[in-house]
Amino acid sequence: MENLTFAQFYHIDVDNEVPFNVYGGLQDNGSWWGPTTVWENKGILNAHWRRVGGGDGFTVMNDFSSPDHGYSMSQGGNLLRFNKRTGVQESIRPVHPDGETLRFNWNAGLTVDPIDSTTIYLGSQFLHRSADHGGSWDIISPDLTTDDPDQQRAYQSGGLTLDGSGAEMHTTIIAIGPSHLEEGVIWVGTDDGNVQVTRDGGATWTNVADRIPDLPAGIWIPDVQPSRHEPGRAYVVAEDHRRGDWTPRAWVTEDHGETWLPLATSGIDGFVHAIEEDPESPDLLFLGTEFGLYMSLDRGSSWNKYTSNVPSVPIRDLEVHPRDGDLVLGTHGRGVLIVDDIRPLRELAADPEIRSRAVHVFSPPPALRANIAEGIGYRSTGHAMQQAEPRPVGALLSFWAAAEGEARVEVTDGDGALVFSRGVAAEPGVNRLSWNLRPGGDADPQQFPGMEALPGRYTVTVTLGDTASAAGLEVRQDPRSTVTTADLRAKLAALRDMARIGEDVSDARDQLQKALDGVEMVLGTLASEHQELREQGTSLQAALREAMERLFTGPDCRGLCSFDTVADAVRAPMRALGSAEGAPSDNEEIMMRQAENAAREIDEVVGSLLAGDVARYRDALVAAGYTPFAGLGLPGGGSGGGGS
Repeated sequence: MENLTFAQFYHIDVDNEVPFNVYGGLQDNGSWWGPTTVWENKGILNAHWRRVGGGDGFTVMNDFSSPDHGYSMSQGGNLLRFNKRTGVQESIRPVHPDGETLRFNWNAGLTVDPIDSTTIYLGSQFLHRSADHGGSWDIISPDLTTDDPDQQRAYQSGGLTLDGSGAEMHTTIIAIGPSHLEEGVIWVGTDDGNVQVTRDGGATWTNVADRIPDLPAGIWIPDVQPSRHEPGRAYVVAEDHRRGDWTPRAWVTEDHGETWLPLATSGIDGFVHAIEEDPESPDLLFLGTEFGLYMSLDRGSSWNKYTSNVPSVPIRDLEVHPRDGDLVLGTHGRGVLIVDDIRPLRELAADPEIRSRAVHVFSPPPALRANIAEGIGYRSTGHAMQQAEPRPVGALLSFWAAAEGEARVEVTDGDGALVFSRGVAAEPGVNRLSWNLRPGGDADPQQFPGMEALPGRYTVTVTLGDTASAAGLEVRQDPRSTVTTADLRAKLAALRDMARIGEDVSDARDQLQKALDGVEMVLGTLASEHQELREQGTSLQAALREAMERLFTGPDCRGLCSFDTVADAVRAPMRALGSAEGAPSDNEEIMMRQAENAAREIDEVVGSLLAGDVARYRDALVAAGYTPFAGLGLPGGGSGGGGS
């Protein structure tokens, strides 16, 4: 039913627009942002919301240092930086500079530094920090998890099913809490029971989990919140429902984790997902639980369930807007809920005597005068939603033809190189086709691999029969973008380098596969008296299979093994560069170097096998009177395998 809200949010964030917007990730429905209210007579519609990421959406954040931008993340730490104006979604997921495999949770920890909004943090088994919007990353911690190998079997087993979604990844960072008051103080919670803190920006870390009373080993730490009021204070919640334990658990420390006190949990039904301290009142706390919202007016000594228009639904995340004082709830099953204006709760926390007075007027929030406009998109709710076809993106190429015929349309660059061609069935009169600015037809597809033609001057030529006509075409940069042509040329050069490396690696895989197919065909036709050749072929077959698995396919398994091969490093930069707006970032430069090293390793391994074991086996077959298969590298080799 389209008038019922069943959205499942994992995390929420807000910005400072008026009215402010909410950002959040949805289960199996990507990443979104949209308004908390609109000054239009039809209310908040789907059309007001923008999708800024795919997959399962998790944390989505506004970039306060650059209001036209934000961050969105899907499963496995796949982090994007999006542009609200242009729609660009650039992949900024960090790589390890030494090529070490990173373990990202399905719902990885991600946050922005509240003191310096240009800095963001992302958790794998390490804490990653970027001070330039994801262009480069530093690893500022050792492995902060238990690093228990028994809990790291995602690459060997998908568990009970063949899901292999990334949700099987364990011993990872799932909560990150940089201090609002002390630069360099950062808290981290993991999915295997660790609570880590640094007070020097990551130079040293202390695991304080063993100091938290009655904290079960291996429990999930989904939220760590440093106080906005006291430097040493922080709140931690833990939940263990995956092992059948639904006990609500929450603690507070006043001394950076040296000692902890449990918060009261009497009367709380269900385990706790998140905790929020009000930015104005230190005594006002909120808990998001599996069965609704709870509030405390005495800093966790007692709790009351909040039931006014908030159902008993999982509250996965919650945040008080720092300017407007609205409490924003990200629920799993009822979308985003907003408790408007919590100032009365602040007053109740500050002055318990209010509840004994006959009457008390709470201080109201500022009132805004706003004109209410017509609703967006359509006037009456009975109208179906019209979706008009937009103008084609790219170049509109038009030509006149006096008669029917097969016309040839070509686009060449300033050097005369063909960048696009197409045959068109011309009709008498004006004919038109659109070109999406990517190579096509007889043009070399590697001219602009993964991107559109660069800004500049091009020539469009149409040939019909023996007659040709030409006109100039100017390609301009997106007017909303600030990327320079020089940056685009740098991106193009990088993409061409990576495309060339990709082709070389693809050729190497084809050679390896042909050799493997050839050996398997030989083994199927060897005469029984050639036992030594059979043993030699079986050994070679095993070596070729091992190389294929390690370099390209990964082992045959139930988990995520296909993502842990040498060739993965070759494919990765093409995806990242293709999503980038301009020149390669530091993070992408690292990926390119890793791709070059991986391609070099693949070339050396495959070349060594072909020139060594494969060549020796081919020579042994020839010496025994066999005609080797083409896959064994003998030019002109037959397709049969019989002995002479």
